Amino acid sequence: MTPLRALCAEPLDSHRAFNLVVAALLLTFLIAPLVVTASDLDRLGVTCAVRARTGQECPSCGISRSVLALYHDGLASSRELHPMGIVLVIAGAFQLALRVPVHINARRFRWVALADLLQLVVLGSALALRLGGSFT
Repeated sequence: MTPLRALCAEPLDSHRAFNLVVAALLLTFLIAPLVVTASDLDRLGVTCAVRARTGQECPSCGISRSVLALYHDGLASSRELHPMGIVLVIAGAFQLALRVPVHINARRFRWVALADLLQLVVLGSALALRLGGSFT
């Protein structure tokens, strides 16, 4: 069996359960910014562990605030804080849209594994561009 055919094989019940758990986590990720604000993060002392230890910003510094800004302040302020925050929310919504149909009817949605792989390649490329300084 080729690797591509293996990706499209019928998922097991454990795979369907995994999809349900991931869908619940994604739904939480997409709903939480509606009730959490940047001042809540400051009040709780949420900060980047890398920045706290080294004093240097890591590639993901500001992404949480970027997602919160997208929900509360809009696209421009979100992009200013971290351009990948918008991509992360879009990727989360895309993943949620992929997970729910798989749980309902796994046989009909075998192509979801390929969509997952494609999204992983796109997000990996975007992160590589960000690390290389091309995506500012």
